[in-house]
Order: sequence, then structure tokens, then C-alpha cells
Amino acid sequence: MNELHKYYSKRLLQLLFVVLTATLLLGSLHTTLVKDHASKLAVDASALLAQHAVVAALLLLGEMTIRKWLWRIEKPSLDFSGRWSGSTTYTTSWLDNDSSELPGTTRHDLDIKQDCLSVAVMPTTSRAFAQWHSLICDLPQDGGISYTYEVSYKHRKSLPSKARGYEVLNVVGQDARGRPQRIAGEFHHLVSSDKPVFSGLAEFTRAPKSRAAGTRGWRLRRRTG
Repeated sequence: MNELHKYYSKRLLQLLFVVLTATLLLGSLHTTLVKDHASKLAVDASALLAQHAVVAALLLLGEMTIRKWLWRIEKPSLDFSGRWSGSTTYTTSWLDNDSSELPGTTRHDLDIKQDCLSVAVMPTTSRAFAQWHSLICDLPQDGGISYTYEVSYKHRKSLPSKARGYEVLNVVGQDARGRPQRIAGEFHHLVSSDKPVFSGLAEFTRAPKSRAAGTRGWRLRRRTG
């Protein structure tokens, strides 16, 4: 996230400079209008725009725009936000190779929430997972996305009840603007007393907006129904 943090700081300083400069100019304009006996509407408008509350509102609106939306336009290669669909393939069982059967491949979604200051994998379920989510998530300088995770499995003999680990996903496909569309990499469970311990491969493709919106709507209806 280091690049996005630097971007945020730079744009925020520029915003502060523009707003404060505009405030000083408006204050000077207001004084001039009063001296020149300008229309009451012009005097009142200049006074209103120079109010502290208005300045604060402009700063808050500008900060929100930078943090939530502007960075997506100017830094598309770092935008992993949204819903992804893909698969996890268990390739190796550690510690219990003789007794642990590999679960094979499971399909599931990856729901990433991101702004200019933070990124996280949100709680997600699948046929194999009761729930999984990131504990710590970051965008390494060499590209892609990495995170430590916690996963709770549904009751199956070949799976532990709960596991923690880390996953590193590299960008393997982008759109014309450089926004990631396909990510792939490896995951590794951390050694724990809750065996078996697995590692394997993961690959995800960004879901179309219509599908992502439909999935969120279905989840909302399921919760409220």
C-alpha cells in the first residue's frame, strides 16, 4: 500500500493548497466587493464561500473523493477492489501425507474491499469454507496482492476445522487501462496443532459488475429474508 499512501498524501496536500488559496482569494474578493458597494447578492455569496464551515465541507468532500474514487482513475494497476471468482487447488498435504486426503479443487469467490488507505478480503463462504477472510492484507511493491488469512472449514475428514495461512496472488491479466483482471498464485497454511496442513494454488478472475451486483443483492435478500 506504500505507493497508494504516497499518492494520497500528495493529493491531499494539493487539495489543502487549492482550498486555502481559494479561501484567501475569496476573502480578498469579499473585501473588494464591500468597498465597491457591489450588489448584496455578490457580497453575501463571497462571504458564504469564505465561511469556515464551507471550507471544512470542501476539504472533507475532496478527501473522500481522493480516498474512494480518484485513485481508481489515476492508479488503475493497484485497484483490486470488487468481487472475484475462481478456484483453490490443494496440491500438498504436510505433516500427515499418509493419512490426509487432498481435498482437490474448490470454487469460491474473493470479495476485496479497498480504498486509498486500506485493503481487505471480506468474509466469504463456499461449499468447502464455512467462512474465510484476511487478517492482514497488503499490496507489495513488486505487484499483486498478499494477505494472511483465517479459514473455518465445514465438517470434512480431509480438512482441519480451522486454519491460518498466507496467500500471494500475482497479476496475470489486465484490461486496456492496466486494471487487474486475473490474479493467480500460491497459498500456504501455517503449521498448527489443528492438522492437516495444506498448500496449493489459487486463481481468480474479476467478476463482471452486473454479476457482482447480483450476488450482493442475493446475499442481502438471503440475510433479510
